[in-house]
Amino acid sequence: MKQLILIFSSVIFITFTSSAQVCNLFFSEYLEGASNNKAIEFYNPLNVTVNLTDYALYRYNNGSPTPTDSLFPQGTLAPGAVFVAGNPSAVAGILAVSDTLHTITFFNGDDAMELRYRPTNTTLDIIGIIGVDPGVNWAVGSGATSEFTLVRMFSHTDGELNWAVSATEWDVYPQNTTTFLGSHSGAPCCLANNSSLSASACSSYTWAENGTTYTTSGAYNDTLTNVSGCDSIITLNLTINLPTSSNLSATACNSYTWAENGVTYFSAGNYNDTLTNVAGCDSIITLNLTINQPTSSSLTEIACGSYSWAQNGVSYFVSGSYNDTIPNANGCDSIITLNLTVNPITSSSETVSACDSYTWSANGVTYTTSGQHSQPFLSAAGCDSMVTINLTIIQTPTANATDDGLGTLTGSGGSPVQWIDCGTNTAIAGATSNTFSPTVNGSYAIVVGNGNGCSDTSACLIVDYIGLSENATINAVIYPNPTTNEVKINFTESSATLIIRDAQGKILQIQTIENSAAISLVNVQTGIYFFELTTEQGKVVKRVVKN
Repeated sequence: MKQLILIFSSVIFITFTSSAQVCNLFFSEYLEGASNNKAIEFYNPLNVTVNLTDYALYRYNNGSPTPTDSLFPQGTLAPGAVFVAGNPSAVAGILAVSDTLHTITFFNGDDAMELRYRPTNTTLDIIGIIGVDPGVNWAVGSGATSEFTLVRMFSHTDGELNWAVSATEWDVYPQNTTTFLGSHSGAPCCLANNSSLSASACSSYTWAENGTTYTTSGAYNDTLTNVSGCDSIITLNLTINLPTSSNLSATACNSYTWAENGVTYFSAGNYNDTLTNVAGCDSIITLNLTINQPTSSSLTEIACGSYSWAQNGVSYFVSGSYNDTIPNANGCDSIITLNLTVNPITSSSETVSACDSYTWSANGVTYTTSGQHSQPFLSAAGCDSMVTINLTIIQTPTANATDDGLGTLTGSGGSPVQWIDCGTNTAIAGATSNTFSPTVNGSYAIVVGNGNGCSDTSACLIVDYIGLSENATINAVIYPNPTTNEVKINFTESSATLIIRDAQGKILQIQTIENSAAISLVNVQTGIYFFELTTEQGKVVKRVVKN
């Protein structure tokens, strides 16, 4: 977006806003072929390079309303470039153009796919309908989401969230067609920006953006070209304020000192003074002055705490009637009486303690640090008064809990400590130390305090491996262990089902393997994982450490 530096005298800027994106990345190819020949591709239609860490792919299996698998790509994607995720067991034609090999490609036609923009958690494009199981597949033109290769038509420059519309936007090719994978021809998509600013001025305003002078309030537009090469419309919301005028009539004896400008007038007449009004414009005040020869007069005033009478320069601190005598133009006394009411100024204080933050009802301000704060207010008598709060902010500890995968949960963050059962949200009797070894599978968390009434609860840890035991009749070997990028599995049976879980029990991968197989852990984070092998002879669970 073009950067604007606006400088105007006597102008107040109130707001400056920018519009949201109107185009973004979208799916450009979907390949659901025979066996493991699967790939998913998305395309950058913008004319700027994007950061791939702002995006995520999700797979929703068999009508699931929540993601079954996810892919968080890394790096950047240039204008007109594509990102390809391929199945680790696909043919060479897919592997050669894949930017990553990932389980996100474990779809089979009835699994919905989503491309999401992470900074705003906005869905950019979908394949299928999330939360709906179509049975075998969704129809797409002359093909379907299974056993076909789908390539996004050239005419479409953005994602589509309505599957009824999106299903008409694909060219359909036979299964295992890899010709188009790795590149995409699509019409470019501009990322336009709109912005607005608000300004106010007196009588007229010259907008530096276009050099035009405006004399009336209104909304005015100017068009620039932003960094994406698209139109960027700037709207000026302008308020033109006008000078104001007012009249003041005064009568005095012998002379009159106008408090507005400090000038003393000795003859009747009309006198002017220029101020700045609330809109920042000239305000002309006219004093219509009459000079008389008074013999007596009185003045009634109400003040807070004290009152300084301009007539005689004396300050009064109590209510009462006070006199001053001045000579008139003919040498006659003129007695002025001040009838004064002095109202008291009051104050009060309170002491408060709170966890992390405290919103004071006296001023609506939220405080996050201890200290003394004061707030003025008007009393019932209209006098400035003060209320003070002596505030103590107690920091809430941060609870953390980890699972070593061997049956011991460890917590930290503060004291006292209490482990709870997340499933029932109840405290576990006797579980008041930093370590806890559950005896049954479940979901557990730790609550820590600081001795001052503030506490925090950690995220719940899922324990689902208690009671797992190896079947002695299954001779399975996993090596190397610990490992970095790959483990090899040897066992006596001809085939087995392999389920890989993380330390929290989440299933990361399910596949059928032969009696000798290599499993890639390149895209797996460091940590503890459980490899569960199931054969006709039974089940065995192996603990694997990824460094």
